[in-house]
Order: sequence, then structure tokens, then C-alpha cells
Amino acid sequence: MMPLLVEARRALHRRAVWVLVGLALIGTAIAAVAVFFDSADLDVATLRAQGEMSPAIMTDWWVPGSGDGLMAIAALFLVVGGLLGGAFVVGGEWRAGTVATALTWEGRRIRFHAARLGACAATAALIAVALQVVFLASFLPSVVAHGSAAGADGRWTLALLAAMARIALLTALAATAGAAVATVGRSTAAGLAVAGGWLAVGEPLLRGWRPGIARHLLIDNATVLLTWAPLQDAPSSPSPGVALTRLIAYGLAAAFLAGLWFRRVDVAAA
Repeated sequence: MMPLLVEARRALHRRAVWVLVGLALIGTAIAAVAVFFDSADLDVATLRAQGEMSPAIMTDWWVPGSGDGLMAIAALFLVVGGLLGGAFVVGGEWRAGTVATALTWEGRRIRFHAARLGACAATAALIAVALQVVFLASFLPSVVAHGSAAGADGRWTLALLAAMARIALLTALAATAGAAVATVGRSTAAGLAVAGGWLAVGEPLLRGWRPGIARHLLIDNATVLLTWAPLQDAPSSPSPGVALTRLIAYGLAAAFLAGLWFRRVDVAAA
């Protein structure tokens, strides 16, 4: 537990982490102000007739089983932020040359590696939960002044809380992946290039070449985990439980392979 806490404190001392948090808070503030003024003349009946959604309507924050709603947008930004944060934390240590120094205090590389990636995951999850709470709370003035909380009963609240927990988990897994790739590449840029290239190019190519393999890919499984429902427009889709297990396995595999490389690499030459 102690190495994990130490690495978590080291991660929180990274300026890049707080820059990402600051950008998220600024974006939240801008969105909240814009929604408050845009919803001043909100007509809920007309909005529903047009099939549109608004953050000033509380039940539009999350639509259980569909992935629609405000939280889906938050999930995208948080997952990307988690990936960036994990890469920044580990890549920054390689760039600053502090990895060798840290290993003089903790000579067991695998333990150090596990603590560092575990700290990235735990810190990303906690930050994700906090940012989601702030994000949703910022729209409460719009709901109270101009919108509606009709339908936001206990069942909906539980579904919202479950979605927030799954988003935090996805953010933690993204941070783990970013940190693992940055460990092998010894830089933030390597982590971002590999992860971004895979998601933007690798997975679409595989999906186009072999559509049946899509159920094994990150994007499809992350979507199923987020919505907690199988994909409706896919020829084959994993169940939510399978998607959860598969994504955790992918994260652990990335951490394990990066740990094997880190165990053998010449840190002093980095």
C-alpha cells in the first residue's frame, strides 16, 4: 500500500495532470453558463417532440441502456484525459531522468512498475469521479431555474451512479494503457502515438478487414461497458460482463508486458 500511495503523490505532483484537470473545469464552467442561458426559454414538450435533449432536463443526463445523454460526452473526454494523464506521468519521469533515482529507493522493478501503474489507474479513477460530480452539479442551476427533474427517481439515480462508476473504470484503464505504452516507449509522445494510432487507424482497419473481429476490439467493448448493453447495430456484440472482463484483461496484459520490458531495460542509459 505504501508504494502505491507514494507513487500516487508523485503522479499528483505532475503539472500536466493539473493542467488536464484545469482544462476540464474550464470546459465545465463554459458549458454550464452556456446551458443556463440557452435554456432560459426551454420548452420541454417541444424539445421532446423534436427528439432533442438538453442538460437542463435531468433525465437527459443519462438514458439507461442506450448510451445517450450528457454523460456519454463526459465519458469521451475523461477517457482521453486518462490516456493523456497516464502517458504524461510516466513519460515525464523518463524525460526528467527520475526513473533511475526512484529505483535507488525501490530496487524491485516489478514492484515499482506495479505501484506506478496502479497509482495512475487509482488517481485517474478518483479524478474522474470528482470531475463527473462537478460536471453534473454545474447543470443543477439550469435544471432548477429552467428545466425539469421529472422522472429522476431512485431507479434512474442508481443507473446514473452505475454509469459514473463505469466511466471511472474506463478512465482508469485508459490511464493504465497510456502509462504502460509510455513505459516501453520511454516518452509521453510514444504512448500517445501508439495509443492514438491504434484507436484511429489500427482498429478501423481491422474492423473493415474482418468485421467479425470487432467484438474483440477496444472501442466496441468500451461502448458496451459504458452503455451496459450489447451493441444494436453490430453483427456480433459481447455481453456487458464479457466486455468488462475483456477490457480488464487487456489492461492487465498491457501492464504485464510493459513490466517484463521494464525489468530488463537499461534504465541508466535512458
